[in-house]
Amino acid sequence: MLQITTLRDTRANKEKTYREIADYLRSDERHEVYYIVPEHMKFEMESQILEAMTLLKSEGTKKRQDNGMMRLQVFSFKRLAWYLLGQRRFQLADGVDEVGLTMILKKVLTQLEEELVIFRKESRLLGFQKELAHLFKEFEVGNVTSQSLGKMIEKLEHSKLSHQPLVQSQLSKLKEIQRIYQAYEEWMTGRYLKEDTLYRLLKEELMQK
Repeated sequence: MLQITTLRDTRANKEKTYREIADYLRSDERHEVYYIVPEHMKFEMESQILEAMTLLKSEGTKKRQDNGMMRLQVFSFKRLAWYLLGQRRFQLADGVDEVGLTMILKKVLTQLEEELVIFRKESRLLGFQKELAHLFKEFEVGNVTSQSLGKMIEKLEHSKLSHQPLVQSQLSKLKEIQRIYQAYEEWMTGRYLKEDTLYRLLKEELMQK
């Protein structure tokens, strides 16, 4: 059963917590402890905790103490997620730069070339691919999905302005953008994920503990 303990960053609190961890690990060989620290402090805190735990006077044999130390892991939340979700092969979408996104979009556009009408010629151009990469990044920041974009297009089609030539032209462009964005999302699914998705998966994993 998962148990969560939080503490304020004081020397007394840390010493008390380290002793509780040592006792908890020693009480049952199945017990594990994940000590969560900020990402930028992981190495420093790992060294500090290891030193403190080594200095503690523990009961039992040396072998049991060593085994207990192996069941104590120091992680940031992100590293904990990677550890617990280790059987799944993910890469953070947040770690893909503009060049990487442009390369991904080039692959997507190549696959869609026969479907495209308005943007078929532009789809081969690096400038267009870069513009799409920037646009889709803005969509993601604004939590705009291809599905929500499709609903917006549908509303425009049923509006009173939809019969105007300029609006019809814009709708045709939006539909192709939406189709490209949908293919882009499908390509990214299973290969990459956003950081907030990683934390959601971590939450789901922890709830099963």
